[in-house]
Amino acid sequence: MIKHYPSTMHNNIVEFKKCYLRQQQVGLQNIGNTCYINSALQCLFNCSQLLEYFLQKIDEKEKNQKNKGVSDEFAKLIRKMATNNKLTPEYPSELKSSIEKICTKFKGNNQEDCQEFLRTLLENLNDDLNRVIGKKPYKELEADPKNQQDLQKISDIWFQYYKERDNSIITDIFTGQLLSIVSCLKCEKQSYAFDNFMDLSLSFTNNHRFNFVYELERLIEQFLKEEPLDNAYYCQKCKNHTKSKRRFEIQKLPDVLVIHIKRFYFGSIRKEKLLHKITFNIQNLDLRKFIKNSSNKQQKLYDKSVLDCTYDLIGIVNHMGGLHGGHYYAECKNPYDGTWNQFNDAICSEINILNKKYDTDGSSEPYMLFYQKRRFFLSKI
Repeated sequence: MIKHYPSTMHNNIVEFKKCYLRQQQVGLQNIGNTCYINSALQCLFNCSQLLEYFLQKIDEKEKNQKNKGVSDEFAKLIRKMATNNKLTPEYPSELKSSIEKICTKFKGNNQEDCQEFLRTLLENLNDDLNRVIGKKPYKELEADPKNQQDLQKISDIWFQYYKERDNSIITDIFTGQLLSIVSCLKCEKQSYAFDNFMDLSLSFTNNHRFNFVYELERLIEQFLKEEPLDNAYYCQKCKNHTKSKRRFEIQKLPDVLVIHIKRFYFGSIRKEKLLHKITFNIQNLDLRKFIKNSSNKQQKLYDKSVLDCTYDLIGIVNHMGGLHGGHYYAECKNPYDGTWNQFNDAICSEINILNKKYDTDGSSEPYMLFYQKRRFFLSKI
């Protein structure tokens, strides 16, 4: 995160903040089944760290000169949105075109998946803004910790290796780290591996057509829960493929946590959208309970990112309709005055998020949730 600005740069950002405070926010024109693009963009545009980074003139040292098309178009669009006093919707055409050149999946006017688009966009922004220039280092890493303190050291080594290859404002904001622990059921040997993530994809515990109400925290518990592996695992100790089980632990938490609710079910017999309701916090999502051994005595052994575990909601991508035909729209929190707005393509309107009763009654429409650590919330000017 950029903490200090030169005076001229700071003045520019203050002016942008004033724009956000004195006007309604601006919608995005649907240019042909692009509601999935518009919804993802609105959530990103209301992320304070990302917003302020792109509202300033990006240092050329921050750019990978060979790959900068997507980041340039993203910056142009976000600045147009912030300075649009007429409140007329902006067009994401140029940004879409820049992504189409890299990922042909998004060519044309087909309705695509919002999460897939967000991942593609963030990956390309990371490539454009990667501070690592030239050949990226490669080395084999092993993880065989003897205790919790050793585990944290290995986690840091893996994460540092990742930063030596991918290091940008995108990874600064959105990257967390998971620890995967696979246990052989024959010899009980455990194998460890660290994986970075930019979102967590959470599944419902059943795919029945009868609809249930799920709590977000229960879905996170289910994601971390130990489960048997479907495919045979090759155990280095047994020197054979054996039955095994795996569980995940959260090692590092990102500044902005993106949660994807897996609503689209593709089974061998049927394919459908799951309409289970989900309840979730608007404020005070505390992930401390999901950090193993997170008692006060143990916290010093963990990465500092997991000591700050309180998140507040800043954006929702909703999906209404069915599997083969539907519509995305976004609900986002203005990072400067705290008001909530609904973005339905070109139409933008202020809403009372508490009236939605997401935390009590829930909804069957949320598809992606954007949570930001509370310490990054900005005060009014």
